[in-house]
Amino acid sequence: MTTTAIQQLFNKEGNDSIRIKTYRFVFSDSVIEELEYFSQLHQFDDRKAFKEAWKEWFQSDKIHPIMNEEINRLVHTGYKGNIEEKMFKSARYYFRKKPANKPDEKKKRKQYIGLSDEFLKSIDHHIISCLNANMKSNANAKTNSNHVTVLDVQPAEAYEDFCTNHIEQLQKEIQHFAEATQERPMNVKELCIKFKKTYKNRYYNIRIAL
Repeated sequence: MTTTAIQQLFNKEGNDSIRIKTYRFVFSDSVIEELEYFSQLHQFDDRKAFKEAWKEWFQSDKIHPIMNEEINRLVHTGYKGNIEEKMFKSARYYFRKKPANKPDEKKKRKQYIGLSDEFLKSIDHHIISCLNANMKSNANAKTNSNHVTVLDVQPAEAYEDFCTNHIEQLQKEIQHFAEATQERPMNVKELCIKFKKTYKNRYYNIRIAL
């Protein structure tokens, strides 16, 4: 579903502006790449040395503009905490302990099987339906003084509703994967994770398109 198509579905209601409440705040790929590099470079520093290196690195001419732009982006999407502290903790306690990727290691790729177009359309229509229903509900949709309607829909709850009300489509999609993976056993757990991740990703894409 294109950005224009998504916007048209909401503009027909005559709203001045729409903003969906954000529940998941993640760093951009470029920032993650920089945090990973710094963390691996100072992997064996003690906390004091790591923190001193962080301060110097964070304020450097190359890095500061990137991080400042990321801070502004997260503030704009509704993050209320200390973003630099969030970055530091991610670098110190997550990326520093994450195994570095070794480009010379050869990994066997699994056969990629995508979800059907019909199933993806069902996901998009369900997301739009949930957001529209929330927008029309006086209990959940709130309009502030700037005429911005804030939609309070949690993607996890929307996904649960999708699973509850689209059992037949889920069964059909599972059958699609079973037929496509006849040469090896189908991992049901991986498939369930794939469904959930796809739903949340498409929810995110619709949110940023508004």
